Amino acid sequence: MSRFVLVVDEKNFLTKDILKNLLKVLNPAIWSYEKFLHHTWVSEKIFYLTPVSREFLIPKVKKLAEEINTRIINPIELQVFDKPQFDEIFAKNEVIYPTSIMTRSSVEAMNFIRKHRIAIIKSRNDCGGSGHFIVRDGWAYLGKKRFFLNFEEGMDGKRKIERDNLLVSPPFYIQKFLLPDDGCVWRAYVVGSDVKFFSVRKRDYYENIGDYVINVARGAKYYFLEGDPLTRKICNDFAKTTKLQVGAIDFIFHEGTPYFLEVNCEGAWILICRKFYEYLEYNPKKHNFDKFIFEFLFDLSKKA
Repeated sequence: MSRFVLVVDEKNFLTKDILKNLLKVLNPAIWSYEKFLHHTWVSEKIFYLTPVSREFLIPKVKKLAEEINTRIINPIELQVFDKPQFDEIFAKNEVIYPTSIMTRSSVEAMNFIRKHRIAIIKSRNDCGGSGHFIVRDGWAYLGKKRFFLNFEEGMDGKRKIERDNLLVSPPFYIQKFLLPDDGCVWRAYVVGSDVKFFSVRKRDYYENIGDYVINVARGAKYYFLEGDPLTRKICNDFAKTTKLQVGAIDFIFHEGTPYFLEVNCEGAWILICRKFYEYLEYNPKKHNFDKFIFEFLFDLSKKA
């Protein structure tokens, strides 16, 4: 029986295309999450987790990984997509990241915003700019829209727009806003703990402060850049130290200094966006993220 195992939540549509390609290259065993969680020989195998649509499984997977000597591609602490946890990981590994606060106090949240003048409220468990608003002088901005900012109790971390009001409930995760150089958000694509290539996401123009919630869904485009040796080294060192084997590191440059934002880690929580495949600048020899993943997993399965 193969020691290399793909763990699949069949109810999650995100995995289907990725798995089709993966199965063309590898011949792994395929387990459901239920089998993974209840199998007694997990320590003898190597697991590649795919996204879970049923969130109640996440803490069970994390608990299993902590209790048993299980070899999983990408540490669970990176797979469980949580921005405050990323800040702890960045601090532990001595990489620079924007000043942030996680609090249930609306007073502390407002004092943080006043101190830094401009900040960005983020959803702690979402990516792609979902649930993000740039805040200044009591207003929240998203693109051309502006909302009066209200911190209130209840809803447990939810946010809601009512007419001209943005209602945000605790816990509040807020970062100091740093204007990205050239309006770019960088992404380093990591496979085998090495950066294979870089992309940036940027808009054609920035008219309002709210335009700096930069993501493809809101009009940003992908571009490919080489990246300088120092930036590559910083990302490679971080990947090796944290044992990030398949994933992407998001960061910006602010006044020439790189600031880490988050780690997008293929695994139980999320898949990395592949929209860049659709761009004319895409070069399959340089930017085929899936091919790099397949080659890495194929070599790993042979060694197993």
